[in-house]
Amino acid sequence: MDLNAVALIAVGVASAALGLVVYLRAPSRPANRLWCLHAVLVTGWALLNYGIVAATDPDIAVVYLRLVHLLSAFVLVTFVDFCSFFPDRLTSSWPRQRVLLYGSALVFGGIASLPGIVRSIEMTPQGPDVEFGWPLALFGLYAIGLLSVANGLLWNKSRQLHGVARVQTVYVLAAAIGFQAMVLITNVLLPVITGNTQYSRWGVVTYFFTIATVTAAMAKHSLWDLGTAGRRAAAGILAVGSIGVAAGLAVSVLLGNMRLYVDEPARLTVFWLVVGTAFGFTFTPVYQYFRGLLGRNPDEERERTARLLRRLEAAVVRSPGNETLLMPMLEAAEEFFGTAFVAAYLRRPGGVYECVGLVDRHSYVTTHAPFLATGMSGPALRLLNVEGLQEPLYAGDVLRFDASPHAAERLSAMESLHASVVIPVVWEERSLGFFILGPKLSRDIFTASETSMFATLGAHAAVALKNHELRAQILAEKERTEKIISQMGSGLIAVDSRGIISVVNASACELLHRRSSDLVGRHLHILPASLQTSLSDALQTGRGGNNPGLPLFPDGELRVALSTFALTGPEGGNDGAAVLFHDLSTEDALRRAEKETERLGFIRAISAGMAHEIRNPLVAIRTFAELAPRRLDDPEFRESFLDVARSEVGRLEDLVEQFMTLARPTSYAWETVNLRQLAEGAAAAVSASAESRGIGVSVVVPEELPELRGNETRLHQALLNLLLNALDATPAGGCVEVRVQPRIAGGQERLGIGVWNSHSYIPPEQMVCLFEPFFTTKATGTGLGLTICHTIAEEHGGEVAVRSDEQTGTEFTLLLPLATNHQRHPVTTA
Repeated sequence: MDLNAVALIAVGVASAALGLVVYLRAPSRPANRLWCLHAVLVTGWALLNYGIVAATDPDIAVVYLRLVHLLSAFVLVTFVDFCSFFPDRLTSSWPRQRVLLYGSALVFGGIASLPGIVRSIEMTPQGPDVEFGWPLALFGLYAIGLLSVANGLLWNKSRQLHGVARVQTVYVLAAAIGFQAMVLITNVLLPVITGNTQYSRWGVVTYFFTIATVTAAMAKHSLWDLGTAGRRAAAGILAVGSIGVAAGLAVSVLLGNMRLYVDEPARLTVFWLVVGTAFGFTFTPVYQYFRGLLGRNPDEERERTARLLRRLEAAVVRSPGNETLLMPMLEAAEEFFGTAFVAAYLRRPGGVYECVGLVDRHSYVTTHAPFLATGMSGPALRLLNVEGLQEPLYAGDVLRFDASPHAAERLSAMESLHASVVIPVVWEERSLGFFILGPKLSRDIFTASETSMFATLGAHAAVALKNHELRAQILAEKERTEKIISQMGSGLIAVDSRGIISVVNASACELLHRRSSDLVGRHLHILPASLQTSLSDALQTGRGGNNPGLPLFPDGELRVALSTFALTGPEGGNDGAAVLFHDLSTEDALRRAEKETERLGFIRAISAGMAHEIRNPLVAIRTFAELAPRRLDDPEFRESFLDVARSEVGRLEDLVEQFMTLARPTSYAWETVNLRQLAEGAAAAVSASAESRGIGVSVVVPEELPELRGNETRLHQALLNLLLNALDATPAGGCVEVRVQPRIAGGQERLGIGVWNSHSYIPPEQMVCLFEPFFTTKATGTGLGLTICHTIAEEHGGEVAVRSDEQTGTEFTLLLPLATNHQRHPVTTA
């Protein structure tokens, strides 16, 4: 098989494969479908030419020649149709022009397939040598006309389009012109020079380079800009030319001066294999050398990118406190990308995007799209889905690779906005806004280094906007905190880890009688000793503390309550301390007024109760006294009078005794109380009464108890009152139990002395009145027993707790502070 046949088969297979690649890139695009059809027709064209080369019968060769020209008409027509769609039309239709175009292919293809196209044919070892008839001239004019139409379409589009579309068009135009030049050489010039048509099939072979170029323009992910493509082509030509000259000289020397004999096929094959290998190893370094001479300096490109990054970072770090922070980014982007304009839009409520920055140095927006300088909303934004856009949207990628049904609408929306690129500004998948990059002033494509910076620009803008938002929040929070601190009634002083005062509020200055300027920036040693000690302890230990009352100054006139706390840094280390303090004089006055109010209320309650309790005996005695002058001689009257007088006087004596117990002064001796003896003594005092009623009395005291200090007599009185109340409330057969055990109350450990009895229940409405003087539910009694218990508990710094349940019974408990944390709180009584 000769080289012509191998080349034709290879071109046919490769054309079909490349056409399939283009189709799979975007099957919905008419240009992609047309190019795939065109490539398949080229495959048939190449295989028919192989049939011509391989034919041994002239009649078969003539049949193949007629079919080739018929198929050539459709190859030309599909190329023209492809040029009308490529690269900017994404939808197809069948207007009259397309119907006429394909109809002309049938007409002229039929004419070219007439028998008269071949006048004579001679079979030679190189292939058939053909003399063509008049149909070929007519077909040639038709072919020239179609190619001129295709070239005109591509030429006009290369002048009107910009960006990727323009570069693609130039690629296809260059490939088409190159193929037409090769056809002219192989089908016109060489036959004229050599006198035969054996080189005509190489026109088909050279079309493979057109197929490959167009496929790269449509399917290759990244295209070279025209300048880079031109420099690479020039470097390749120079490399091939220089190596060709050197190789020609070397071959001449080897074959001539060294008289190397390569007449045998094996030696000839080895020789050219060595020459080809040497050429392959030599081409790459020579090509890279010429690329370095002609290409753009990589260091300059890297420096240009680094300069943009520095400007973006500076815009983030040094941004002003408003949305004009995006303007430095827009200016840097306009300079780097070389676009007609750059605009920034931020999302506002209601889905409207407001233009917050525009760089339009060439008045492109002013001339072509003044609406871009204002707010934006509407169908264009919905088609672009700016709300959900997460990655930059490049019109070139939409044009080439977007196979979705809405690609045409999306590209149309970008064209309506004059946008080559839409860059979303996103934070945590939430749209903050977007940038629009207009068309390049050079009308060229964005380079690989430029496209890699789309997302970087959006990310820096998102960080800048978020920084601005956080800064605004911090400033607002700072202002709010300063207002709160300045309006606090308590004094606040904060120091850093070195003990230097950093914060002083107005209340602190007022309490210290100092100005803020006298304190801020000074060491804490300037403060009064009470504050100084508290802050120093917090700095050293890292823990705070409370002090309910101590003198602020040595003279002791002003008492304050302190609350100190340590300040921790971001990593948990000690970052300083602060103290809150407030004047207790107002609280002391309020507390005294409250105590006085309580005392007067207590006196009024006691007075009213005493008056009521004393009046009844006095009324009875007075009644008998008024009857005495008339009935004193009556023995029965005298006996009744004496009984009533003794009974009522006894009631008065009991009432006075309880009142004296309630009102006894609190200046009694404090001692360590034996809790076991206290509980057992009180239980023994009521045991006889309990036994007579059929009620069991028991005592539960642990072996070890914390120490309790108090007055045993008063505590015995309180416990005895609780036991008597429990016996009165317990029916026959019930039980009463004295329980002594530590308990937790109010967050502190206390000692509980409780009296529990079964089968009794106190309703909630009575709970609130239990400790009021003279409140009782019994037929007899003064109602002072629980009041006395409450008073004794308060004398010891404690309280009386009550728990009552219908199932478990009732328990009264004296909760008293332990000796370690006990402070005496005397109760003033009337």
